[in-house]
Amino acid sequence: MRCPNCGKENADDAKFCQMCARALAPSYIAPDLVVQRTQAPKSESHTLAIVVGIVVLLVVVGAIAVMIIATAPKADLRADLSYSAANDLPGLIGSGTIIVYGTIYNYGDKMGDGTVQLHIYDGYEWHDYSSPTGVVPANGSVDFFWDGDFDHMYEDAVIVQHTITMG
Repeated sequence: MRCPNCGKENADDAKFCQMCARALAPSYIAPDLVVQRTQAPKSESHTLAIVVGIVVLLVVVGAIAVMIIATAPKADLRADLSYSAANDLPGLIGSGTIIVYGTIYNYGDKMGDGTVQLHIYDGYEWHDYSSPTGVVPANGSVDFFWDGDFDHMYEDAVIVQHTITMG
């Protein structure tokens, strides 16, 4: 019996082609035993390739963005500050003035500005103040000056602490 699919000559009583496995006598075989091979439509293959391509593109673009951000020039502000305190009546507890002065340095490669956070103890209690640094040029510096009047101050006990927040 010749296979109608591939043309291979098979034995007369053969139920399947020896070459391509096609059923030769479907009338003797239950329909659920006949197996047909199918291929995925080409449009599904193309859609999958497009989706994979888009995902790869997004990963590459994201990696490039992270590298750009990580290597971008940044400002690096630091302060060298000093202070002085003086009572209106020297040697006595009373009102007075605290002056904070010094230099804000930018050790970075980008112009930057920030805020100097001052934490001041006047001899009785702690006070918090904020003062902008102004724009500090890349690899440059700016002078800093801040003063405050206090109703109750003991100049021998004054403590001034500072931090800089980038802004």
